Amino acid sequence: MCSRSRIGYWRGYRNLTHLYYKVGVIGLNISQSTIQNLVNLVEGNVQLGWSKWWLENANTLEQEVSRADFLRMKFNFCAGVSKYLTKIGVTHTLSERAKIIDAEAVYHDSMKDENGNLDKNLLDKTWKGAITQFNRGDTDKAMVIVRTELARALRSKNQAKFEELTFSIEKLFDIGEKPFALACMKEVAEINLSGSNLIETHDDMPNAPIDRAREILNRYVSK
Repeated sequence: MCSRSRIGYWRGYRNLTHLYYKVGVIGLNISQSTIQNLVNLVEGNVQLGWSKWWLENANTLEQEVSRADFLRMKFNFCAGVSKYLTKIGVTHTLSERAKIIDAEAVYHDSMKDENGNLDKNLLDKTWKGAITQFNRGDTDKAMVIVRTELARALRSKNQAKFEELTFSIEKLFDIGEKPFALACMKEVAEINLSGSNLIETHDDMPNAPIDRAREILNRYVSK
């Protein structure tokens, strides 16, 4: 083989190897239709929630992407899909709808509708109607409900229950209930446990959710 032919051969081999790595190793045998399906998801062009979407698409993805990428998508939702698309060089935009899908994915399926989206009526019931009251403009009534729930958690001397309640407030930011969430965080931030025996615990754990609430409030106020 002459030197020119040899150079051409190695250039071709290198290009084919690079293409195999980009499509064969990173993307395996992923089809264009599957890629478009992933793009539609992260760009907010689907009405299904994560659990329903995954149920419909998991088998195809398991056959077309690597096991590692499959698991990253499974457990990281739209954010994981977006990282995969970036990895294989597919241009896309992670939409606000995709972020809501991710936020709602952590809720139990019993809280979701037939399409796998969070049922806001069921969510409101867990808050004793406070979200509806707040969105109607009955802020005082809504906050009475919230303060009552916080006081109940504190009086129970159950640290886990108090932390779970404050965490559920934080999740509201990501599902489109930011004003209500801010109002709730303000109530948490104003709790003073100094000299209180409402929660029997160790170290500084009871203050952690309160400190977190103050941190979140400062972040939004400073914007």
